[in-house]
Amino acid sequence: MAAGGGKLQVGFVGCGTISTAIVRGWCRCRAGSATSAGDESGVLQWPIKVSQRNEAKSAALVAEFGAKKVTVCGTNNEVVEGCDVVVIGLTPQVALDTLPTLKLRPNQMILNLVSTLSNDRIRELAGVPGAVVVKCVPLPPVALHVGVSVLYPRHEAMVTLFSVLGKVICAESEDHLRVFQAGTCLMGPFYQTLHTLHQWMTKQSVGDADAAAFVGTFYSGIAADSAKQTDGEGLSHLIAEQTPGGLNEEAIRRLSEAGCYESEATALDAILARLTKAAL
Repeated sequence: MAAGGGKLQVGFVGCGTISTAIVRGWCRCRAGSATSAGDESGVLQWPIKVSQRNEAKSAALVAEFGAKKVTVCGTNNEVVEGCDVVVIGLTPQVALDTLPTLKLRPNQMILNLVSTLSNDRIRELAGVPGAVVVKCVPLPPVALHVGVSVLYPRHEAMVTLFSVLGKVICAESEDHLRVFQAGTCLMGPFYQTLHTLHQWMTKQSVGDADAAAFVGTFYSGIAADSAKQTDGEGLSHLIAEQTPGGLNEEAIRRLSEAGCYESEATALDAILARLTKAAL
């Protein structure tokens, strides 16, 4: 499949938040890594091709990394031409309109970033029934080589490429991938929680900058503990180790009584139902 001496030429149709995060993550890799631009050990063929759909974001990538790493194509089919891997990073409605216009070849791999389109639907719309399609659910922190990307089905080349961006989990089925995908929708509520704490602190006369520094560092630190856990028992232990009758236990109790955690589960059920319905 690879054209450049075993290396993969990758092109992005769509240049939104997730696509640009992936490009930034790959471009920031050190020499000797899977995507290295500094020597011959990487598996990417440079430059990465991106579409001009979001001119500000595509121009920012070139400005940050240079034309040797990123090139902006005038049309979507210029992105597709010559690529081994074509990344579809479009909103669902735009993807429905765009995929039939792409001149994709059966031997090109498609990386599916479209939130509600299944891999089979991508093949159908693109007119390449035999193509290898891998769905990927990354989040913006991959730009900084942290966080997690979920793939389905497992494909070794994609595991290699995304492993340099953080943790990689290969879902057992597309249904399971949607469960992970629903889980990522707690990112927004998480940021809202940070914002709520920041606002509360500033109302207590704490300075804006000090409050922001505390909130970001505080949550980053406690998240590091959770990242070490390998099963549900470990996560439960983090809750159980709070001092009986202490302040943290009181906060858990009050939030539980207010139905906060039940509401999270209800929201996740609704998001999963929406994803499942859209995939049919």
